[in-house]
Amino acid sequence: MESFANNALEFHSLELNLLGELEKHFKEDFVFERFLSAANGTAPSLFYLYFNSPIILTKSKYIKTPLGQNPTQIFAKQGYDVIFITSGKGSWFRMGSFLKEQNIKVIDAISLLKDYPNAQKTAYGILDEYMYYKAYELFKTAQKPLLIIALSTSNHPPYPKVYESIFKANLSGKINEKLPKNTYENLNNYVYANSEFGKFVSKIKASDLKDKIIIAATGDHRVRDMKIDPLREKAFAYSVPFYLYVPQNYQKNLYYDKYRLASHKDIFPTLYELSLSETTYYSLGGRNLLAAPSDEKLEFAFNEVVWADNFGVYPLENTKGYFYENNTTLKDTNEAFELDEYHKNFPKSYQKLMFYQLNLRLQNAKTDKNLP
Repeated sequence: MESFANNALEFHSLELNLLGELEKHFKEDFVFERFLSAANGTAPSLFYLYFNSPIILTKSKYIKTPLGQNPTQIFAKQGYDVIFITSGKGSWFRMGSFLKEQNIKVIDAISLLKDYPNAQKTAYGILDEYMYYKAYELFKTAQKPLLIIALSTSNHPPYPKVYESIFKANLSGKINEKLPKNTYENLNNYVYANSEFGKFVSKIKASDLKDKIIIAATGDHRVRDMKIDPLREKAFAYSVPFYLYVPQNYQKNLYYDKYRLASHKDIFPTLYELSLSETTYYSLGGRNLLAAPSDEKLEFAFNEVVWADNFGVYPLENTKGYFYENNTTLKDTNEAFELDEYHKNFPKSYQKLMFYQLNLRLQNAKTDKNLP
């Protein structure tokens, strides 16, 4: 979800509802709050999440390379159809061309306009609600297991005109200080995007699909228009929520800690464990977030500018760690501490692992012409 970030969501309250219809689902389902996006742009986060790639492959010579061991491919090998749907355009970052090489069907704004010719157009495509209409239809008519990966676009400048739920009278001085430019307009798009997703979840829960579908949602990056407090938000400024709806019949022996540290790397391992049986997969430090911790070293969150574990926050640009305000937030006290060798070396080692595994997969793709 475009700019679905905690630096705006922290201002959500009874008086200022920034979730819209999604609010009730946040109360009913699983939400991880101490969560980092992998990157700080839409395209890099998308490639980290769906392809375990630290580079934007569509800007490289590998745009037509069918890449093995993608997180989505794990589902395809188990008999799932995989569809990418977006309210944006498939030509964005040449994603349409790349995804087709990965045997992923693409439905974009151009396709959606054929089904919804009266949809309101935006700078990036059409409003998000039509993407959700189509996703619901695809699930209702699916003849085999289906994985839909999706990208919303409506909460992106230049902001389209959407229904208004936030009024100037509801805005406090603090949020105006954080988001001084076009606050009113920005927040209405933020609420619109959240609420339309919430309506989709409500529709699923009210249908005969409610026991058959797992729904996961996260943000691609922070709300960029909002100011960062460098003294207290070294990690928090880059945090996004991770929302998860799991039908009751899939909720067996689950462990849940809403304040568990995590990031994009943990999403697919969690989904594999919930939905697939006896499936092996590569993990880049990701783990099942609904299982009890088994290795303290895997309890970490990683973003391209900062990482965090249960001891503190570590900006990649310096050699200090910083203590948390408390164990329910990613905000820090700005109180620094010295790093041991493990913490000094960890970010470079982790980035090295990311590039090593990608290079290995690209080499395999060159030699295996029949790669699925």
